[in-house]
Parts: sequence; structure tokens; C-alpha cells
Amino acid sequence: MSMQTQLDRDVRVSRRSFDEATAQLGVPSEVQEALWVRLSGRPTSGGLGLQSVAWYGGAAVSLVAMGLFLGTSWATVGSGTGLLLCLLYLGAFLGACEVLRGRGHRVPAGLLAATVVALVPLTVFAAQETFALWTDRTFGDYESFFDYVSGQWAFIEIATLAVSVGVWTRYRAPFLLLPTAVAGWFATMDVAAAIGGEAGSAPVSALVTAALLSVGFLLDRRGLRGEGFWLHLSGLASLAWTLGRVDVDTGERMLLVGLAGAAAVAAGVHLERRVHLSFGALFVFATLSYLAFEVFGGSPMFALSLGAVGVLIVVGGIRLDRSGRSSERASVARGAGPSQPGGWG
Repeated sequence: MSMQTQLDRDVRVSRRSFDEATAQLGVPSEVQEALWVRLSGRPTSGGLGLQSVAWYGGAAVSLVAMGLFLGTSWATVGSGTGLLLCLLYLGAFLGACEVLRGRGHRVPAGLLAATVVALVPLTVFAAQETFALWTDRTFGDYESFFDYVSGQWAFIEIATLAVSVGVWTRYRAPFLLLPTAVAGWFATMDVAAAIGGEAGSAPVSALVTAALLSVGFLLDRRGLRGEGFWLHLSGLASLAWTLGRVDVDTGERMLLVGLAGAAAVAAGVHLERRVHLSFGALFVFATLSYLAFEVFGGSPMFALSLGAVGVLIVVGGIRLDRSGRSSERASVARGAGPSQPGGWG
């Protein structure tokens, strides 16, 4: 046996050392996980096993319990006791996440860390109540956080976004950005109300929407498509709410919705994102329904014209598919290998 072979056999690398080394080299989290699976010799699975179902199911139960059910019952113990309980829960979940991470269970640690982020809104709210920082008594009940728009909720959402970034940096789990996406969507409404008021809420909301979509795009560019999905989803939901706040008549609003739908479809094709295609299709369908029933009064000619447009879209898709196949064949002929789209998340 050669000396090199002996050295190869004696090398032992812990998961923590591997993660630190690949992180320093800027390896994306998805590539990092796939590389570890390959090097450790564990078989890959094409579907969800019982282990994954248990991980995600347990994380979902914990997330709902701490983020929703706890918030609907905490007022019975008072804000001071509620704040203490929230801090204890945060410490307990963070400790559990660190234990799991230290033992190499990065996926369940990251999933459970989403509960930490989900606890932040209630913790901030309890602190505001305890230290008399909450002045909008109309929405003093935390349950209304999910129902009413108020500028004072903005502090809660900004704190949640800040904590989520720190927690994601630590655990790098795409699922962590689920509560982040919800907080971002709520921030679209509440930050707009805090800064712009009723009259200026639409422009501010549009800026927040643009920020969410921009961050999602940047995550895509860095290879973090799993994380980027939640930002795209949040940004598109915010876009839908923003379009409903624009102070124009119905016809002009539906024109904006149609244009936004066309832009979302184009972005979906360019970014290879199904979520953009889905929202774009809904926007376009809403505009076409308005034209069919409110403008053209159900005219048969409109239906015929619309059917022709649909056929042209299908033909255009066929031509795009042929063009893509031709480009791929040309790439293979040059020795570059077939293109990898990276998934339509």
C-alpha cells in the first residue's frame, strides 16, 4: 500500500470542520450539503423519507404552537410574565438548536431555529407592553397582529427580520426564511402605514416590495435558491397588496394588475421561478376577467380574440423550447455540456 493511500485512509474530517472550510471558500449551502452527503458515503434519496417527514412535521408543529397559539393565550398571564416566558422559550429553543448543530444534525437544527424567529414578534410585543412603549391601545391585543394594519407593528416586523438574518447566518436552512417571508409581507403594510399613512401607503409599500424581490434575486445569484423562494413569495404577495392600495379607478388598477402580471411571467421565465409564473398568471387572469365581464360585456368577439392570443402564446412557447434545445445541442457540440437550469422553485 502506498504512502499516499495510507494518508488518504487516515484523514478524518468532522462535519463542523467541513462546514467551516466550505463556508470560508464561499460554497453555497445546497452544494455544501450535497458534497458532504457524497463524501460521507450516505445514500441520496429521491423523495421524502420518514426522517424528513418527522423533521419538517415537528418543525411545523413547533412553529405554529410558538408563533400562533402561544400568541392567542399569553395575555391571560400578563405582559411581564409573558415576556419572561418568551425569553425562556427563546433560550430553550436556541439551546436545542445548538445541541443539534453540535452533533452534526444541521437540518433539524435549522428547521427548529425557525421557531426562534417565530417567537420574536411576540417577545417584542410583550416588551413593548411591559415597558409601556405600546401606545396604540386599539390594537393592544396581540391576536390583532394577524388581522389589522398598524404602524406600530412595524417595530415588531423589523426586529423579526433582523433576528432572522442572524439566525439564518448561523444555521443556513432555507425553511428559516418562512417566518421571515411572513414578516416581510406584513412589513409591507405596517411600515407603509407608519411612514406614509393612509394616503402614502402605496408608494412606501412598493418600495418594501421592491426590496423583498431584490433580496430574493440576489440570493438566486448566489446559488441560494431555496432561501430565495421565500423572499420571492413574500415580495409577490406584497405586490398584490400594493396594487390594491393604489389610489386610482378600477380600470386603471386592472391595467396595472395586467402589466404586473405580464412582468411577473417574464421574470418567471428569466429566473426559472414557478412562483412568479403562478402570480403572473393570476394577475393576468384577473385582468382578462375584468375586461371580459366589465368592459366588453361578454362579447363573443372578445372570447375569440382572447383564444387567438392563447394560441399565439402556446406557439411562442414551442418556439422558445426549440430555441433552447438548439442552444443546448450547440453547447454540447462545443464540449461545454448540457445547461443546468438549477430548478424551478
